[in-house]
Amino acid sequence: MIIGAGSVGIEFASIFSRFGTDVTVVEMLPRILPLEDPEISQEMQKLLTKQRIKFHTQAKLEELKIKDEKVEALIADGNGETHKILAEKSSDSCRRRPVTDEIGLDKLGVETTRGFISVDKNMQTNIPGIFAIGDVVPTQALAHVAFT
Repeated sequence: MIIGAGSVGIEFASIFSRFGTDVTVVEMLPRILPLEDPEISQEMQKLLTKQRIKFHTQAKLEELKIKDEKVEALIADGNGETHKILAEKSSDSCRRRPVTDEIGLDKLGVETTRGFISVDKNMQTNIPGIFAIGDVVPTQALAHVAFT
């Protein structure tokens, strides 16, 4: 089960499907790839459905627990009906949080917002000579962003 149908979630769903795994994708928004053009999103879902990937859109994850060595998810669909999904494994592809606690940023005076290090367009923090890239800054969660 993949939680989140953004670019990362869809990429992993496609990879696992091609390896022969049954994949279910749970997305809170009305469609997969919500940041892309609606037509592209629709076509991708058609293609991935042909690859036997199951989709639950407009589905809110209510509960996730391990039961008998399986992942049990309770989701609520757009109509308020709840469904149970059982899976061997689960991947959360929609939440990203920085791990900046207890690394001494406060001692240096580096500004943060909700744990993300504040940077300018050149990735420099409020302290001259200190830069930050990657998952600790509030940019898109894509590997190539750190290089541009």
